[in-house]
Amino acid sequence: MSEPKPAGPPLIGQFSGPENNAPREDLQRKEDVEAVEAIERQLSSEREKRKPKTQEEKAQAYAEGLETAGLEPKDARVVIDAMAEKGAYEEDYRIAGRISITLRSRDYGDVQRAMRYLEAENPTYMQSINDFISRYNLAASLKRYNEKVFEFPERTPENTNKVEQEFERRLMFLQTIPTPIVERMMQSLVAFDTKVGAALAEGAPEDF
Repeated sequence: MSEPKPAGPPLIGQFSGPENNAPREDLQRKEDVEAVEAIERQLSSEREKRKPKTQEEKAQAYAEGLETAGLEPKDARVVIDAMAEKGAYEEDYRIAGRISITLRSRDYGDVQRAMRYLEAENPTYMQSINDFISRYNLAASLKRYNEKVFEFPERTPENTNKVEQEFERRLMFLQTIPTPIVERMMQSLVAFDTKVGAALAEGAPEDF
């Protein structure tokens, strides 16, 4: 008795499949479907965020930002006026006992300085990165520590070295302060940055 020959490819013009040819089962897994749906929701959310906001939406978001930062509109006005008239906003903070400091808003040159350091040193651990950023931001903002007042030369092409020398002086000074005091200063800086960021956020009334 001869063995059955294996089925070969269909002949040209033959459109019927082999015998017992059932529909192919759905190979799409539930996990894959859910993953695709999650991506689609994320993309839809991102598209929604990119849509231009109306003036009313901007004003509402601005008011909510002030509320989150614990600011009244009049407080935001003080910050904005200082930035416009003096180029920086300053505020005093009580740290502990008789220790007080004055913090000053930073400029984009301070941001670039930090980025250059990160690119050059390329620290590995997130803890090291966070500590570095906190120290650099604090040194860039520290205007006064008790009776000691630091200089903030105007940033111009002619006095770049002077600006960096004064920054290094403040950074070195921080190394002489007890660690718990520095940590309290960093906490004050977070509150300060939150206040400045909320006051200068998009949506501020034009009559500010």
